[in-house]
Amino acid sequence: MLNLTKEGIYLSLVDLRQKPTFQTLGLLFDLCRTKANNTFNYWVEILREMLPVSQIEEAKKDE
Repeated sequence: MLNLTKEGIYLSLVDLRQKPTFQTLGLLFDLCRTKANNTFNYWVEILREMLPVSQIEEAKKDE
């Protein structure tokens, strides 16, 4: 089961850096694809508020 804080942040950072599918993220973090997607979307909004704009824009460029 996912520790909502620590592993949720890890999941989001892995997604921003590596861009795996949510199915792959689910396998890495022992979650279903939908839960991995929901977790990422939850934490990415929080990270956007915490990180400087330049880092968020850099992550968007990789998309």
